[in-house]
Amino acid sequence: MTRNISDRWLWLGLGAFIVVAARGISYGLHDIVQLANVTREAAPLDQTTQDPEDFISLDALEILVSSTNPDIRQAATKIVLDRFMRSPAVQKALLSDILSPTPQTRERALQSLRFLHDNDSLPIHLRQFLRSADAAGEVPVGPIEVQRKKR
Repeated sequence: MTRNISDRWLWLGLGAFIVVAARGISYGLHDIVQLANVTREAAPLDQTTQDPEDFISLDALEILVSSTNPDIRQAATKIVLDRFMRSPAVQKALLSDILSPTPQTRERALQSLRFLHDNDSLPIHLRQFLRSADAAGEVPVGPIEVQRKKR
């Protein structure tokens, strides 16, 4: 048995399909135009001055420093030490400990310098000081002299 569908229903279905297709094409074109528009975005808030590592919390770094994976442990230690040495107050306190009249305080400060040097977190002026202290065999008690290269 064959079904007979009148032409009226076919034309009605075709018309409804065309209306729906036209609406879909219209929405698609509007989306494309909207995506193609270039807008100026506001500058990110103070993210240009900070490294991505600065957004890692100290609690997370503490967990990573105690990791069993040596690469993760070393990277986390480097991040912590870099943050530590970025503070001018910390550098000043370390230098005052190095110049302390107490030998025990000076030795601990020198151990800290060696630890920072071993992890590549020691600033250049303190590296030169560490080299001179190691060459002398002791920590000098006096002003730190930094030799600068002339360009």
